[in-house]
Amino acid sequence: MRERNPIAFALCGLAAVRLLSAEVGGPIPGAGFSVGPQEVRELYTREDTKAMKLLAWPDGTMGVLPGAGGHLTFFGASATQRTFVRSQGGLETPAARVEKVPFRVRGAYDYFGGGPVVVGGGVALLMAHAEQFRGGRELFHSSLVLTAARDAGAWRFEELGPVVQSNMPDGELRSAVELGSGPMVEYGGHLYIYHRDVLKSGAEIGLTASRAAIETVRASVARGKAPAFHKYHAGGWTQPALGGESSPMEAGNPEVRWMDVKYSAGLGRFVGVVAACRTPGAKAVDLRLIVSEDGVNWSRSVWLTAAEGEELFYPTLFELERTARGGVRWAVYHTASRGGGFRRPNDARLVLRTFELFPAGAAPAGS
Repeated sequence: MRERNPIAFALCGLAAVRLLSAEVGGPIPGAGFSVGPQEVRELYTREDTKAMKLLAWPDGTMGVLPGAGGHLTFFGASATQRTFVRSQGGLETPAARVEKVPFRVRGAYDYFGGGPVVVGGGVALLMAHAEQFRGGRELFHSSLVLTAARDAGAWRFEELGPVVQSNMPDGELRSAVELGSGPMVEYGGHLYIYHRDVLKSGAEIGLTASRAAIETVRASVARGKAPAFHKYHAGGWTQPALGGESSPMEAGNPEVRWMDVKYSAGLGRFVGVVAACRTPGAKAVDLRLIVSEDGVNWSRSVWLTAAEGEELFYPTLFELERTARGGVRWAVYHTASRGGGFRRPNDARLVLRTFELFPAGAAPAGS
């Protein structure tokens, strides 16, 4: 997976000094929730992942499945084509045990790597980010491709087919078409896929989604077929996810470089973490947090980070536990790189930050 515009990344060195003193966390404007203090740990350097023979890992948003006793299973892309990494460990040791697992792929892709995963009914669905190069690796057309392991636990994933493609036709590319990792959320009888989009006009849609009824998804998967999803457009779910138009879900359509989205039953909210520049065109790429009651209408942002000239990318959001004041403690994994973009694999580190998201006005813990 690739950062969508390496040229834009290179243009922005002037914002870093201002970001050094930027505030992070606090109340989410108009949302009724606040972000508490964060704990930040660097888990792996590039030298660490190189020693584990992991190339540019994670190369996108990861899927995380909880197990007994704090044991976690991670699914993540690497820069090795047609391979994903299944790793196991604890919260601070996500690569304690690493296994590279091949996909069974039908399509002709130049890059194919998976990450976001949901499990139910004995079937695991894993979303793959697929690219077809159109003039080199920096000019590509991406699709979101659904894969399934109908033997959940053995993790033998087979491609079902593309489920989301941009509105920009493949033959009319003027720059890379980047959709993201396609995080999936089950909610209200539907399976949602969150993604970016590029319209035929060249306009970029930051945060949007496609959805399908869960029963439709299950029936299609049982037949070995890709389900038909529909994009959010003009207040409804009317456009085909394969090439249809979409509308932004955030007011003003702010920049989205990458994202992850989860639904928290404990909060009764969708929660999203977005990688974006605080200042348009800036080199520093930070992380912002947004919430939503319905998964469509999103709050304004609160910034989680002040990147000091670094690119913070590929966020993976994971819910940890309920807290005494009615909040939820979260973990966010992300990469940190001074090179950024296509230079990210040369120096990316994996960072973990944890924080509480709690109702605004709730008493501090222990009071």
